[in-house]
This record gives sequence, structure tokens and C-alpha cells, in this order.
Amino acid sequence: MAKKNGYLRRLFGKNIPGPVMYSIVFVCVLAVGGLGFGVYSLVPSSPRPATACMDSGATDLQIEGPGKECIGITDGSYPLDQSDSDLTQVENLIETENHTITQDHPTDYVSVVMLLPISGENGSDMTLTTALEQLRGAYTAQHYANNSNENNAHGAFIQLLIGNDGYQADQEQEAVDVIRQVQNTEHVVAVDGLGVSLDTTEAAAKSLTQTTQDAQATQDQIPVFGSTITSDDFDDVPDLVRVSPDNATEAAVALDYIAAHFTAAVFVKDINTDDTYDSTLVTGFAKFGNLPGHSIVDPEPFDSTSRDAAQTPAAAAAAEAVVQTQISHMSDGVCTAQQGHPAVVLFTGRGDDLSAFISDMATRPCLDKPITVITGDGATNLTFDKNVKAGLLSGVTVYYAGVANPGEWSQITDPNAVNGYNVFTKAFTPTFGTVDLSDGNSVMAYDAMLTSIKAIQLTDQPQPPSYAVAGEITALHGSNTVYGASGPIAFDADPTTDKTASNPVDKPVPILQLEPDGSSQFVQLF
Repeated sequence: MAKKNGYLRRLFGKNIPGPVMYSIVFVCVLAVGGLGFGVYSLVPSSPRPATACMDSGATDLQIEGPGKECIGITDGSYPLDQSDSDLTQVENLIETENHTITQDHPTDYVSVVMLLPISGENGSDMTLTTALEQLRGAYTAQHYANNSNENNAHGAFIQLLIGNDGYQADQEQEAVDVIRQVQNTEHVVAVDGLGVSLDTTEAAAKSLTQTTQDAQATQDQIPVFGSTITSDDFDDVPDLVRVSPDNATEAAVALDYIAAHFTAAVFVKDINTDDTYDSTLVTGFAKFGNLPGHSIVDPEPFDSTSRDAAQTPAAAAAAEAVVQTQISHMSDGVCTAQQGHPAVVLFTGRGDDLSAFISDMATRPCLDKPITVITGDGATNLTFDKNVKAGLLSGVTVYYAGVANPGEWSQITDPNAVNGYNVFTKAFTPTFGTVDLSDGNSVMAYDAMLTSIKAIQLTDQPQPPSYAVAGEITALHGSNTVYGASGPIAFDADPTTDKTASNPVDKPVPILQLEPDGSSQFVQLF
């Protein structure tokens, strides 16, 4: 597994000790926002001067990313993007909640870091809108836990820290170093989110969940609670669990749904093995050709490796252009495959790649032929614009195996589960209004946060150590099932023997359809 290094490690060497690293630079976090499904600025973020960073209290930040992203953690006190009122609203809410908790409960609070790859650079596998949505969900869980009667019986109040490991999570080690540096002083007992399935994200998770020791002290492992990481590579990581299904499950559900309607397929596949979301989805979708009477009639590969490896904005833009060009050449093959029996398109790229593909289909040579596409939950990170809308209106239908959608509650009757969803909506709506939740990002971040908080509460300690929280992961089933906004969340596998111990048990998976207005319509629950 290749790990990518930040600017300072490239300039001064890979093995710089943490304290030396911190003496070289200040520490800073960049978070940005937007509103709606995948709608965000396509203009790269402006480089930030070093003086824009902040190192004070629970905010511990350094400039590190290719677009001058700020890497580290913040308690919401740093103004990340003053021009975006939605982001400012979430920051202010988090800062206010954190201030109240740390002031009123100095001996009975713990910190949870919501770690995401937050970057304004084009080609980023997590859009800025997705980051905003996940922070909304995380804050909702924090505020609910701190102010519910249930929490008063357990004593541990929650400080939420916003973490950033930069473009494609390329500065994951620097972000982990910052978290480790403040682990004891800020009582960090869990890291949530992670956001996207990349080799760098996996490296961060494995680093956090290891006990470390240096000349000064031993630091306990920090458990990780993933929100929307679905790569199969996270199936069994000790002290890591996720509230989303894995790609093997998503692919099986997607094929179960689509194979009833199509017997032939065009296979659009990313051959980037460092992107574990794409590569494991490729493995799952390849099974279409093994189904009786089904076949893959046209492989259409592309390669995003150079884009993920880019270390400057210019390199990222050049690599993105290559990917876009590769995808633009696929329309002829897709149209040829529609001769005779229609062929579904199995798509295994990221959201931006899907955007490019749908946009190109608007000018395909076979406009008289409808095109059906099926993909994974990466569709929630779609950049929706007028070109994507034109593609959808030209007769392109996009289905995807999602992580959560409000429509699924029409098929769930368990009263405990229904109550879990109702608790979320009652906590979320008064603060953020009736914003679109159909992509599931806010829901999954809420569920990841809620799950980590449940593990914290199960320790029955006002300020438990992180290893105690990790020890409660295996208790999250039965009467300790977490009733989240995406359905019941439970873990009952033995992590020492089960290869899928990090996955939730029997998590429902919805099939969703992308609508021309950018929303997602519920189709069927599996």
C-alpha cells in the first residue's frame, strides 16, 4: 500500500519526528461548504498565507496541502471560510457547544474528532458539499447526546473537533500526528468519519488504532468509527467499525437489482489500485459476467492513479484532464453495445468521474437509445451541474447502491428503528431546516458519531481512556444496538476470527435513482 507524503516530509525527509515537524510550521484546518447534492465551486481554493493559521486551545493547525489546505484539528473557533454562511453556521454551532461543554464539565467530557479530507482542489474525491453535510450530521449527534436525558445517566459529555487530512487524505500522517499530540490534553477517545476509501485513509485508520510508544509516553489506540468508507479493505481492521455496508455488499445488491433487467453490460472501470473504493467495487461488479446468461460485452477502463498521486494544483489539474479525456472516448463503445439487446453500464469511478461520464452521454451518437448506469455510493459525491442535468435529460438513468435515504423508512416497521430515525429528524431539522438528505451524507455522519458516543457511554466513566472506548465496540449489539438514522447498527463478529468484523450486521442497503434536479429517489430496499 503506497503512502503519500506531505510537503514538509518531501522537503526535509520522511522520518521527521513529530515535535520537530511542529516547530517548522503552524497547524491549521480548512473546511468549506455548500448546500445541496454535490453542488460546489469548481474554482480551486485560494492559497492561504501562513499567518492565516491558528494554534490556540483545542485548535491545532498547520499548512500542508497542495492547495494550502490547513491540516490538523479545530474546535470550530477558527474561521475556515468566512464567505460561506452555511459553513460558518456549523462552525459557530460546534464552537458554542464545545465551549459550553468544556466550561461546564471540565472533568467529565471527552473529544471525538470528525476527520475528513477537506479540500477545494478540483479532482478531490470528497466534495466540499459532502464535507459540510457530514459536519452537520456530526454536530447533530453531538448536540443531541449532550442535551438528552439519556446522557445525564452516563456522565461523559462530548467535544467535537473538526479534523482535516487534506486533498485525497494525502497528509494523513500529519493529521494523525496532531491528533496524537493532543490525545491526552483534549481527552480524544475516538475518531469518526474518514469520508472516502483511499490507501491514505486506510493508513490513517491503522495508525490511529495502534498503541504507540516513544521516549516520553505510551499512547493508547484510538478507535475509529467510519461514516461513508465502504472499501472492502476496511472489512476487518481491529478497533475500527463503520456504519456503512462494504463494497462487496453494495455490489451484490446492485447486481441483484440490475441483473433482473439486463443480461449484457459495459464495464467502465478505474484501474487505480490505490483507490480502494474503486478497486473493490471493480471486484464486486466483475461478478456480473459470472451470472448465468449474463456477460460483459465491452470493457472501458480508465486510470485515476496520477490524479490521486498529484502533489501540486497544476499536476492535479493535468491528471484530471487526462481522466476526463479517457472517459469522453467511451460513448462510442457504450452506443455500440446497445445494438440488439440493451446493455447496462457498470460504473466503478468516483463522483467527479461519474459527472463527466453522464455529461458526455448528452452528446452520444445514439441519442435515440436510453442508457442505464448502475454504480456504488460514490454517486453521493457527484458534482451536479447543468451538464450532468443535460445528460440525465437525454435519456440516461443512473441507479446506485446507497448508504441511506429517507425513503427507505417506508419499508422499515421496527418501532425501535423508526424511533431512531425520528430522533434524528427532530434534532436535525430545527437547526438546519428541510435541506436535502437524500444522498445520506448527513445521516451517515450522525450515525457514526452516535455509535462512537454509545461506546463512550458504555464505559460508564466520566472521562474514559480511549482503550476503554475501543473495548466497548464488541458490546454494540443486542440491547446495546444503536438505532441510528440509517437503521439499526450492531456489531457481533469476533474481530480475531471474522474477516468482516468491522461491518455492521444486516445493514439495509437502498437502491437509489439520481434525479435531474440532483436529488436521489428511493427505489428499493435490500
